[in-house]
Amino acid sequence: MSNFPIDTVHMNERTLLCARHVGPYHGIGAAFEVLERELSKLGIKAEAMLAIYHDNPELVSQDSLRSDAAAQVSPSDLIAASTLTPFTLEAGKFARWLHKGPYSELHQTWQAGYRALAASGVQAKGVCYEEYLNDPCQTKPDELMTAIYQRIE
Repeated sequence: MSNFPIDTVHMNERTLLCARHVGPYHGIGAAFEVLERELSKLGIKAEAMLAIYHDNPELVSQDSLRSDAAAQVSPSDLIAASTLTPFTLEAGKFARWLHKGPYSELHQTWQAGYRALAASGVQAKGVCYEEYLNDPCQTKPDELMTAIYQRIE
């Protein structure tokens, strides 16, 4: 691939509980508030926190974009969580690149990654998501780490 650092990785299937957001992707924070509140009520501890993006914002209107605030959980936790939507993130081949810094600057890293994919001839196909690698409540914005994943062919 280009000189922008992108890895190709195989990701295993992931069991998730989700709170849906419809609208501009930058508004997903409200869905994370719902997700965290419901997980707390249920006593479920997330193994990882993700934001899943289902639509291409170049093809779908901002008001119709679908995304999910998601918590990776053990399959046994799905039974308790009637207020959240279960979702299985299927195993597969993904491009992965990293963002260090505030969430408000993530879009720049997304764009750089997609430019690098296009330059290398790799085809993005299907779901993409962010995985938050540290806790924003305990980490300075400049030190936040986010892994970005895009399913590829």
